[in-house]
Formats: sequence, C-alpha cells, structure tokens
Amino acid sequence: MGFPHILIVLSFLSIIQVSDHSKTEPETPPLLSDSCNGVFLSYTPTLGRKLKPTTENLEEQAYKFKSRAKIVNNGLDELKSWKMYIGFQSGEFLVSASNAILADGTPLPKNTSSEDSGPVVFAGFPNANLKTEIETAGDLQQTEAEINIVGTVFGVQPPVVPMPTSIGLSNDGFICAFPKMQAFYNQSAIPCKTCACGCPASNNPCNTTAPARLLPLDALLVPFDNPTLMGKDWAEIKHLPISEPAPCPDNCGVSINWHINSDNAQGWSARMTVFNWGKTNFADWFAAVQFRKAVPEIQEMHSFN
Repeated sequence: MGFPHILIVLSFLSIIQVSDHSKTEPETPPLLSDSCNGVFLSYTPTLGRKLKPTTENLEEQAYKFKSRAKIVNNGLDELKSWKMYIGFQSGEFLVSASNAILADGTPLPKNTSSEDSGPVVFAGFPNANLKTEIETAGDLQQTEAEINIVGTVFGVQPPVVPMPTSIGLSNDGFICAFPKMQAFYNQSAIPCKTCACGCPASNNPCNTTAPARLLPLDALLVPFDNPTLMGKDWAEIKHLPISEPAPCPDNCGVSINWHINSDNAQGWSARMTVFNWGKTNFADWFAAVQFRKAVPEIQEMHSFN
C-alpha cells in the first residue's frame, strides 16, 4: 500500500490591479490545489515594506514581511494533528502567526537565525485536524487551514522577497514532493540577441553565436564596448556563465528593452528603455506595447526624458 502524496508549491503571486469595465464575469481560474489528490501545501509572500529606523547599511535595514502558508486536505483520510514545516533562510524574525502555534510549544516571537533553529514547524490551532471533502461535502472551513505570518527580515528589500528553502508536512506516512517554484525575478537586463540586425565584417573578434550577456540596468544606455566590460563584471558578481570571446553586438540602430522592475501582490511595474544608436534623428517617436492578455486599465505610466 503506497503512501499518500503531497503537492507543494512556493508561489510569488502577481496581481495586476485593473478595473473591469465588461459586463460579463470572467471565468475563475482553477486553484493550484485542484490538481492535488493528496495534501496540498503552499507558501506565498504578500507584503514587504521598510521599517524604522533607516540605515545606510542595507544589510542592517529592517523590513516588514507578510506571508501566507496554506495546507489543504484533498485526500481520502482525515489529517489529524497536522504539522507544517517551513525552512526560513533569511534570518526572519517571526512576530505572529494565525491559526497555528509552534509545534515545540515555544511562544512567538521567534528568531529563526539562532544557531539551534532549524525549520520552523507549525501545528494547527484551534483546528488541529483537517477532514476530507467527502465527509464534509467540500466544506473548506474543515478541510483547509491558512497561516498568516507577520515578521521582520533584514537586508531583503522589495521587490526581492524572502522565500524559504523548503516547505513540507511533518506528519508521518506521507511522501513530500520537491517544491515547485512559481516565482521569477531577474535583476539583470536582457539585451537584444547577438547579431539581431546582422553581423558585418569586423577586425574585432567576437562570437556570432553566443547569447548576449546579461547586463545591469545602467548598461543599457552606454556604447556597446562599455556594456561588454560591464556585462563581464556583472557576471562575476552574480555568478553567471560567460562566454569568451565576447558575443557580437546586435548592431541595431535603435534598441528597445523591456525589464520587469517589480512583481508582487499589489501589482507589477516595468521599465522600457529606447535608445537611438544611429546617426538619424527620429522626430515625434513613439513605441507600442501589445499585451496578449487584455488589460482593461494600466494604473500609471511616466517617462523620465
């Protein structure tokens, strides 16, 4: 007889705050837990902001964080005395947690950066047992629990969010899968493809097939020779792979770059960079962006120059 399985998800939700002017109600997307026939676990950060006092040392700056851990019993058997562990890794200082207590009996607040602190294990309280949908006719009040966690973390400023190394079920008799990462955040700018507009003959050796090097944002508006060096330094800082010889430039007269600055529960923001490398002036220029998934309303847009 096999062990029940668990579906684990670490998620970084992105919600675009827009107004719906249509009269018809859109279809509600299926929940991630709907694909699980065992015990479903998820962890989602929901908020982050700077706390006082402000410091010049970014590593010592405190930030408030909120997150939501969820456990859903989609199995055939009642989950008694459920316990969920979370492997905090950013030195989080846990201040409060709803619908759960620490399984070891210690009170909150809790410093997860102490030497003897392993994964934090939460136990259900007051709802310690999660019944099945079969015996409750799908009553979510009895089949799932949600832990709303509030705490402090140092040196992890938004839009970067403190994600745990792992989450899991501490109850015996279950097989836990590896977490599925539902988040993506890249501090690098992705330039145009190598030789996107052709690779003319040149005395300078460069790789015509290597992918373009990822760049820091401030490298998008400087001549190509400088970004090549900046990309090499950036790769060393971020431990990114790098090819030698350097990839050739895109050789485009005008470059356009779209970079996601932030992506969190309150919405998203992006930065678009347009630069004319050629000798021809473009009067009254404009740029168009196509959203393949309809966005009824964008909240704000501004230009720096």
